Amino acid sequence: MKTCPKCGELNGDSADTCFKCGHSFNVSLDDILALNNLYEYDIVTIKDDETGALDLQKLKDELTSHATQGWHLAKTISNELGQNKLGIGGIGINATINQTIIIFERCIAKASR
Repeated sequence: MKTCPKCGELNGDSADTCFKCGHSFNVSLDDILALNNLYEYDIVTIKDDETGALDLQKLKDELTSHATQGWHLAKTISNELGQNKLGIGGIGINATINQTIIIFERCIAKASR
């Protein structure tokens, strides 16, 4: 049995359209692209410097570079990474460093409808 995504009605497995609302179950990729824009994504990571600060110049450079290519900033995420270092006398030091994850998005095909 198929459940219609439009009205929730149960239909037989061989049904091409919902008998209640007429929704077509035979939707092609072209149909989907006709109704929705198509996007691509790029991900860039920037680690904090030794002092724990974000390199603002590197961030600005990445934003500017991507913007000139038609990308826009979709989201940023701060990710805390664990880091083990060997200290004086063989005693281990646990520390963290942050990684800024930048997600860019740009439209590569507009919907035709």
